[in-house]
Amino acid sequence: MVANYALNDTLTGSGPTDPTERAQWLRTHEPYSVRLGGWWYSYNKFGPIGDLIGLVSNLVEVGPKV
Repeated sequence: MVANYALNDTLTGSGPTDPTERAQWLRTHEPYSVRLGGWWYSYNKFGPIGDLIGLVSNLVEVGPKV
């Protein structure tokens, strides 16, 4: 489920590492957050569960887009 949300741009990891891409990405996204109703909410405050969500989100970001 987490990977599906990350693939559908509803859940984010750390974002791009290239400074130009990152600046553009940060205009519309927040790192380590989930988008609900047009607002971004950080999931970092959920402790170990938030860490696992972040891990999966980051893996989806660096993986091949099929």
